[in-house]
Amino acid sequence: VLSALPAELFQRVVAHLSLHEKSVASAVCSRWRHRMWGGVRRLTLRRVPSILEHNCLRPLLLRCPDLTTLECPPEMTDDDVAVVCEAAPGLRSLGVRRAKSVTDAALRGIAALRELEELHLSASWNVTSHGIAHLHPLRASLRCVELRGCDLVGDAALEVLGAFARLERVDVRDCVLVTDSGVKHLCGCGLTALDISGTSVTDFGVRRVVSSNPLLHTLLLWGCKVTDASVHTIARHLRRLAVLDLYECSGLSDAALEAIASIATLRVLHASSPAFTPDGTRHLSRLSMLREISVHGCNLPARAAAAASCAAARS
Repeated sequence: VLSALPAELFQRVVAHLSLHEKSVASAVCSRWRHRMWGGVRRLTLRRVPSILEHNCLRPLLLRCPDLTTLECPPEMTDDDVAVVCEAAPGLRSLGVRRAKSVTDAALRGIAALRELEELHLSASWNVTSHGIAHLHPLRASLRCVELRGCDLVGDAALEVLGAFARLERVDVRDCVLVTDSGVKHLCGCGLTALDISGTSVTDFGVRRVVSSNPLLHTLLLWGCKVTDASVHTIARHLRRLAVLDLYECSGLSDAALEAIASIATLRVLHASSPAFTPDGTRHLSRLSMLREISVHGCNLPARAAAAASCAAARS
């Protein structure tokens, strides 16, 4: 009965099977093997480190000729990444997160994935700015680059990414080597999402990148050394902004909250500063589209913060 199902319905059924169950089922016959793996477009192997043992990764990838999205286990090495690039050249999204054994050498191979649109390398600590330079051949395809927690990535990496024609999303959270000199290379890139939380970026860098990327809908500045001047620039230039994170930005005052209240499209807001007061939070009731809010400050009693949140959510 299963063999007679249309291809789309068949894939919906087998999507509920584990990797091991798919392997067992594919051994029934060649037809089942083709149908079991032929339509697979996404593989999540983050919790399957055993796939790296006994040369199992290559055969698995070769069974999936239509694969476009791959999430790798954190135990990956440079050699494992090389296997991925050889066996799955049509990948459009590749996740190599928390891979402490992956180095810049792996990025040379990734650069051969000419259809790659998304690359996620968060917390792969041995990746450096020099390695990001190897990705230059992907400048016509890459849309999203996630480098959060890569301590050795700095301004030179952003200089490389600034030349990528289709770049839309950049995440360099906690990359402490990223400064104003680096984010200036992202000016005019047409970004829609940017996370520079926990970096060394200040007002100068924020104002430059914001004023030149008016399509930003997500901007995360948690822990950045910014002041009200940055928020005024954000309110003036980002007319489509939906998500804004200003948590632990101690340089902000009630004037920042008043400026934020003019961003009519805002749906998610997180902000905290010791200078916030109940008078400042009252401005936020003007945000009619707000669905999630968290505002904290030393001069802001919990009851006042909760009242502001409820008022904004109701309006």
